[in-house]
Amino acid sequence: LLAKLERGIKSVGGGGLPGERITVLAAEPDSMDSLSRARRYYALALRAQRRGDLQVARQNYELSLQERQDQPEVHYHLGNVLDEQGYLDDAVAQYREALTQRPNMLEVQYRLLAAHIQLGRVDSASFYLRAIMQRDPRNPQFQLLHEQHPELAKGDSAEPLDLATLEDLHLAPPDEDLEMRP
Repeated sequence: LLAKLERGIKSVGGGGLPGERITVLAAEPDSMDSLSRARRYYALALRAQRRGDLQVARQNYELSLQERQDQPEVHYHLGNVLDEQGYLDDAVAQYREALTQRPNMLEVQYRLLAAHIQLGRVDSASFYLRAIMQRDPRNPQFQLLHEQHPELAKGDSAEPLDLATLEDLHLAPPDEDLEMRP
């Protein structure tokens, strides 16, 4: 590396005087470096996910999280990729981490509801259904659900709906666009 640097300096007309030497200082990467790399991996992952290349998307989301763990959107999108690849329990873990870091992510709650329904976890699915209904009360689907199941108005004390009823809900998260958010 040093020899290459010396050749580069000489090629631009410079050169050291006899007895001079080049000293290279190595610096630890700072948080801006890791943030920059995390954002770059995140952007690459989003691009791969849009193309349908889930393996590359997953790898880049994971690389982004290696740089910085505090990225709820990356955890969310990694959860979506894991879900599409059939790793539902791993997807749930990523969704929960996203929700831990940013509790107001409504789309994560929808994904957790769907995942728990798919896994047959009625109590967990009911928990997220109630959480979503509290956060999104104007949703016409929920108004109809309240009419069909008035016991849901009782909140946490309500009996959970049975799995067949939960599966028939077909609730979907809000439309998402695969782009970086500030």
